[in-house]
Amino acid sequence: MKISTRPVGESSSATTARGAIRQPRSSRGAQGGFAVLVVLLLLVIMVSLAIGNSVVLAQLQKELKLVEHRQQHRHATINSTNAPAGPALRTAAANAGAAAPVSTDAP
Repeated sequence: MKISTRPVGESSSATTARGAIRQPRSSRGAQGGFAVLVVLLLLVIMVSLAIGNSVVLAQLQKELKLVEHRQQHRHATINSTNAPAGPALRTAAANAGAAAPVSTDAP
């Protein structure tokens, strides 16, 4: 005859349920947690790159506006310096040329 060492009132299904709870975590659970950490890390890296790109793009746009402003200023200065003479200047230059004596003496 075999004597059971189980406490009275405890069924065999209850002991197997407790045994299942006490078992250590499987390696799949640990791998799943590691995968979540890797995905979160990649997400953080991607967001930081996106923010960095937008900051650099804003700085480049400011620099481009500054360069464009300088070029427009330089272009306006060059055009005003090399502008063709207006009608008043042309007549003054023609009058000055006509008033000057032309020498026909040969040396």
